[in-house]
Amino acid sequence: MIPGFFYYNLDSQNKEIGDVSIENRQIYAFLINENMTYKNCPTVLACSVEFQQVKSRSNEMAQQLQAIKTDDATKELIPKAGKVAEIMNGPTLCIILAYMLRMNELNDSLQEDLEYILSKSTYLIEMMLMVSH
Repeated sequence: MIPGFFYYNLDSQNKEIGDVSIENRQIYAFLINENMTYKNCPTVLACSVEFQQVKSRSNEMAQQLQAIKTDDATKELIPKAGKVAEIMNGPTLCIILAYMLRMNELNDSLQEDLEYILSKSTYLIEMMLMVSH
């Protein structure tokens, strides 16, 4: 009976949540630990597999992302180097931070990316909580 209980719990945790990749669980397990601060949560979210497709597609988009990146409110939230900076998607992090800090209006292409990020974020945050539990 006890092995069946552990098998059931293990099996239920290996299911995909809300159509997000299970590979995120490995990324989150690598990045989340007891020393992580709350300000790193958007950065860990930007490391998700689903957001690797978010890229700068035009000069206008690149300029707006650069403006977000160099803003005083976001400078300390963007990692400069380390294991997180290597796997993080920079444009995704900039869009998340702009949304969270209620920065200036995003252009249409960034708005589309923001809507995609928001549609996946609730499931990804749920997975982050499962991993940290």
